[in-house]
Amino acid sequence: MSAIVSQNTDVELTIRCKAFSTEGVRTNRVLVETLGDVLVWDSVAGHYTTCHALSEKTQAKIRKQALHAWKMSHFHGI
Repeated sequence: MSAIVSQNTDVELTIRCKAFSTEGVRTNRVLVETLGDVLVWDSVAGHYTTCHALSEKTQAKIRKQALHAWKMSHFHGI
């Protein structure tokens, strides 16, 4: 997993997951917005989208990873 944390507290992660029903598990870019919405990069559309196949359980795990990345960057100056 890699993470990019913006100053507005949105967190971009690169993780392995099955983001779309037409694809298998692969590396995807996901964006966790300040309010907790999880978006996935749609390379066909060219933007982040909430139209994905991530379950609530998977989204909760992603939010937890994003919070950890945010804490690491905020408190450790990454």
